[in-house]
Amino acid sequence: MIKPLLPKEPHLKTDMIRVATVVVASDGNYDNRSRFALMREVVREAAGTADVLIFPAGYSTTKGRPSTRLESFAEQTREMITSAKHEMIVCFGIDGRDTKDQIAVAVGSRGVLAIGRKFQPTAEEVDFIDAATDPFIGEGQYPRMFTISGKCAFLAVCYDGFGIRQRSLDNPGIDFVLNLVHKFNPKGENSSSEVFFAKHGFAGASKEWGCPTFGAAVFFNRPIPRRWPTGVLWNQGKKEVKSWKYTDNPLEPSQEFDVDNATVKALVRVYHL
Repeated sequence: MIKPLLPKEPHLKTDMIRVATVVVASDGNYDNRSRFALMREVVREAAGTADVLIFPAGYSTTKGRPSTRLESFAEQTREMITSAKHEMIVCFGIDGRDTKDQIAVAVGSRGVLAIGRKFQPTAEEVDFIDAATDPFIGEGQYPRMFTISGKCAFLAVCYDGFGIRQRSLDNPGIDFVLNLVHKFNPKGENSSSEVFFAKHGFAGASKEWGCPTFGAAVFFNRPIPRRWPTGVLWNQGKKEVKSWKYTDNPLEPSQEFDVDNATVKALVRVYHL
């Protein structure tokens, strides 16, 4: 397989990379306009403290294919970055055709850098979604990976974090994984176990590839669990993933802050690489 050249954001010169995860609490009353309004506030608040921002999967939606709105969504994001007067890369998810399409997009001040389509469907999605045919290919003219300050980031859409370990994928030179997760519902409902995802998604991917995994998600109709790790680095050797605990995680954010608007709240954590 021939891997595409990885686009670089030339103005990002620092040796240290600051990755900010954006976890959202929502009552379910949202649309693309309100989501981008929140993004604008987060980008403004994170300017100068983060080089990469990761928002949840499905952060924006379209009735058609993501490609029909990609240019508009990317331009709005690019303008936010430009207005913030601080170079950064913003990653967010776009779901299309009632989640048949699930992609992650990375946007810099010059536009789209990378796009990754979900390659690992859940059991319920196997016969429904249009999944990527290869875990390492990009979407359209864009690669799945991008580089920043000489380090390579991999875009993973929701269950892709599980897929890295379940498929025993070889690390092709990735320095950190960005796992955009869709949502967690109230306890007792389907898609409610953030602990299971942290173990088998974040920690599992980190163990398989020997690099940090960063994640973001939406918590619907429930508060954001403050103990839920959004940055995970495996250092437990041969220990089984199912036995991993939050206290085993050595990765801690250097800072965190809240961003509120009318209907939603975002918890932003900044990690140093």
